[in-house]
Amino acid sequence: MPASRLLSAGTFSYETLQFPADTSLPMSTVLSENDGLVVKTIAVNHGPVLALAYRIEYKGKSITYSGDTTSATDNMITLAQGTDLLIYDTAIMDDTPLPFINVDTTPTRIGEVAVASGAKTLLLSHITGITEPRRPEIKRIIRKQGFTGRLRVAYDLQVINLH
Repeated sequence: MPASRLLSAGTFSYETLQFPADTSLPMSTVLSENDGLVVKTIAVNHGPVLALAYRIEYKGKSITYSGDTTSATDNMITLAQGTDLLIYDTAIMDDTPLPFINVDTTPTRIGEVAVASGAKTLLLSHITGITEPRRPEIKRIIRKQGFTGRLRVAYDLQVINLH
């Protein structure tokens, strides 16, 4: 399909909402539809940058996405409680130097959050040049924290079915 057709595929209406990126605030519901679709958000620490993480619930299943965060607070644990799929940005290693260690989550902390939240499946995304060659090590570090659920690495255009 030509790019021009993709760009003119129609119109849609939307509403923007503002949520304060204040990590001391509780989780908020962004959307709650009659068909059971619920979207929640909570502020997460991403160094000097404001950031939110999201959880989508539908028909008894849930997906939680960290976005960029250090996970310095327990907000990701709160948001991801019992989630079926926890998608975590995996941009750095435990030994990554400043300033990156102040804006992203280490594999050790990813493992801690996955365990404490009771996530069933952990999907590692946002793989970088730092983490790509060290994927087996990242998995070992996460398992060392006690995560026993399914552990996968994301790839472009991947489809994951929640059963």
